[in-house]
Amino acid sequence: MSGYKNGLILFAHGSPDPGWKTSIMAIESRVRSLVDDSCVRAAFLKGTRPQIREVVEGMVSQDITNVIVVPMFLAAGKHSEKDFPEIAKTLETEFPGVRFTWTDVLGKWEEIIDKISRTLADKLQSYQGG
Repeated sequence: MSGYKNGLILFAHGSPDPGWKTSIMAIESRVRSLVDDSCVRAAFLKGTRPQIREVVEGMVSQDITNVIVVPMFLAAGKHSEKDFPEIAKTLETEFPGVRFTWTDVLGKWEEIIDKISRTLADKLQSYQGG
């Protein structure tokens, strides 16, 4: 038994470029340091490991039965509209004892939109010397 109450999966796109996942792994590490009752793991849609099924298997092996999946995408599109529901259905079938909650893609979160907008405005000011 792991002692974790929840699993949090940061679900990113992935890429065959081995350096691509550096920023996602940094976010995983930061989130993990902020929460102590949840198992925080990154998973990738394609081209990068671990895949989401591998991460869920690991969580199930730790007796985690509540998993929140956060798609780390700035925009909704084919993946969020078509692929994610299919993946969710497959996972629910393969892991019937796990309750999965999928959030909206990050780009739909008002807090993220606000933070990105403010950061971009601040950066613009600094590049303009203001």
